[in-house]
Amino acid sequence: MEVRFASHYGKLYLPADATAEAPCRVVMYLHGGFWKPQWNLHTLPTDALHRAFGKVAWWAVEYSRVDQAAPPASADGGGWPQTCVDVLRGANALGDGTLPEDVQRRLDTRRVFVCGHSAGGQLALWLAQYSRLPPARRSELAEAARPACSAADAACVAAGVHAGVCLVGVVGLAPIASLRAAALDGLSDFHDAAINFMWRAGPTADAAAPALAAACPTSLREQLPMLGGDAPPLSTLLIHGAEDTDVPASASVEFATRAWAVEGVHPVWLCIVPGADHYVVAGLGDLSNAPYQKPWATVCDALSAFVHGEEDALSAICCHAEDARSLCTMVPLHTCARHTVEAIVNGGTAREELEKKCTEQPDFEDAITRGLRRWCAWTGEGQPELVEWLDNRSGLREK
Repeated sequence: MEVRFASHYGKLYLPADATAEAPCRVVMYLHGGFWKPQWNLHTLPTDALHRAFGKVAWWAVEYSRVDQAAPPASADGGGWPQTCVDVLRGANALGDGTLPEDVQRRLDTRRVFVCGHSAGGQLALWLAQYSRLPPARRSELAEAARPACSAADAACVAAGVHAGVCLVGVVGLAPIASLRAAALDGLSDFHDAAINFMWRAGPTADAAAPALAAACPTSLREQLPMLGGDAPPLSTLLIHGAEDTDVPASASVEFATRAWAVEGVHPVWLCIVPGADHYVVAGLGDLSNAPYQKPWATVCDALSAFVHGEEDALSAICCHAEDARSLCTMVPLHTCARHTVEAIVNGGTAREELEKKCTEQPDFEDAITRGLRRWCAWTGEGQPELVEWLDNRSGLREK
């Protein structure tokens, strides 16, 4: 069933045997796509991933995304903080009376897991860490967000997750765990997706630093209180393909390593999957293809064990920092601004291939030059050779 909340919607799938007497746990899902408008619940199938969790209620939530050419023109005000507020409202819809009463009774909203892939992983990790912040810190986040959102949305941030909803676990599938690193490295095909997501925060990394800290899961993680109080532990599972060239697995390794270094905080599990790319971990692509069958089986085993609390089985699948770093050593270069700049500056085959693609595909040229200019302005790292190359490409277009 499709359910409207605020200006967005979610798709809820309930097991046939879920009843008020035996309500089922819930997985809230947030799709990926670098916060771009063309990627949504219609264009990104979730059937395989849903099945991997076993018998759960599946709450797939849509959120506002960012116009890449002109972020201020984004529909529904996409980007920080609005997109995160959308996700918060999606979680609250599980307990605030949005759902029909007969459906509500069949959900165990005291056992809610949030799962996100790629950019959706950033949103899922953000929501989970945010849900455990003390009221004073939530109020600070609301004040920081207030200039860039409505009074109602700022109040929503200050109020937190609805009292009837308890997030007990979060799954990041190839997540953008560090928004700061994603922006500074220039992740995404045109190198400006994370920068575009932060478009309200300022034109440079320095200007955007306070907002970036509020939106970045790795930064929020460091603010979590020690275990204790009424809330149960927040368990985290990070699953990353060792062959991921879109979002490097090192981001998940860094998130987990920082968490493990602090005593008495919420548990974190890390699964680096050999043979898996950015898409297999989310059940996307041809999973019947022989090379993907074993990696996908590993992902399914980890997800089922995590949601059903089978810690021994999960321990057998997951790894520690040393093993994870070893698995990441042979990964091909990921797509980012730094590697594109190296190709431009150093010349050779990689630069020739880039220039050929620009010549043959004007839309690609417009997007890559736009993205690199935004990345240069954000980081202040525009080498003279890069600036010259960008100016030359602009000159060629004008001719």
